Amino acid sequence: MDKKRRKLAVIIPTYNEKDNISKLIIKISEIFRNNRINAKIIIVDDDSPDGTGEIADKFAKAYPVVVLHRKKDRGYGNSIREGVNYAVKIDSDVIITLDSDFSHNPAEIPKMLSKIEEGVDVVIGSRRVAGGKIVGWNLWRHFCSSGAMNFSRFVLGLKTLDVTSGFRAYKKEVIEKIPFYKIKSNGYSFLEELLFYIEKSKFKIAEIPIVFVDRKKGKSKLSKKEIINFFINMIRIKSASVLESKTFFKFLIVGLIGILINTFSLLIFKSFLAIPLMISGLLAIELSVISNFSFNNLWTFSDRNTGFGIFNKFFRYHLSVLIGITINYLLLLLLSSYGLYYLISNIIGIFFGTICNYLLSSRWAWREK
Repeated sequence: MDKKRRKLAVIIPTYNEKDNISKLIIKISEIFRNNRINAKIIIVDDDSPDGTGEIADKFAKAYPVVVLHRKKDRGYGNSIREGVNYAVKIDSDVIITLDSDFSHNPAEIPKMLSKIEEGVDVVIGSRRVAGGKIVGWNLWRHFCSSGAMNFSRFVLGLKTLDVTSGFRAYKKEVIEKIPFYKIKSNGYSFLEELLFYIEKSKFKIAEIPIVFVDRKKGKSKLSKKEIINFFINMIRIKSASVLESKTFFKFLIVGLIGILINTFSLLIFKSFLAIPLMISGLLAIELSVISNFSFNNLWTFSDRNTGFGIFNKFFRYHLSVLIGITINYLLLLLLSSYGLYYLISNIIGIFFGTICNYLLSSRWAWREK
């Protein structure tokens, strides 16, 4: 379908953006007119005390603008969700989301639509591909952003490079298939969680380079609480996904077999062969590691073509287990020091250590080509 005939919805979540919203509406409307794009601007305002919503209402009388005023359940994720629901309700073929502070250049909208016409399902305005860049950030901001991005890409197994970009275009079919009811994040981690389900559903994603310019007016909505919630949500999303995975349950069964082998080996080495505990303990651990590796290679991850040799995988698995054991041990000590019963602390440590072992094993030792 020709882009001129497509029905586009541009969703802009706002909170205290009185200095930007007027110019942004005018700019986007001009782009619609110059490119003959059939579109609506959907402003989703979180009851801004500075009057952003009222300013947008005035523009709705003369511009292709709809304003959704939200009084409850505020936040970035919920704003995008409500805007998307409205866009689907008015039968939009393509939905674009962008920030309200001009950090995303609306002039890129026609390029996004062109990519959609080429058969792409999701287009991401990316700062992390060739030609993309960030203007106005200091070194600390770059470091924090890269750290969060790499953390979420590793934990969630995302292939997209710029996973935190809110400048995106979605085909309606993508929105209709994604299980929005499963997305619990409300802050900016909503973007990673949505992308996680998009990649999981095998939709075709393209990243186009953009120049991201840090806001000139207004204040950033990113708080310390939001940053903490981001890391919590990444663990929550992956934990929920892992617990639904058949591969993970195979991994657990293999782990239980390893525990039995460890226990009986220790009994034989220590009690029957009279080998000192320090040595017999290490031997028992190594036997269980060899057992776990063998069963995981032959059963749990048997369908993965990694391209690694057997000794390469074995070495990687050893390191994976070592890191998991370390996490288990550190959590045991940390939680116990705060007064949590040591057995409960150990169970929590085992849980997160096991999750870590699985992530590292599946992403590193048995990573698919």
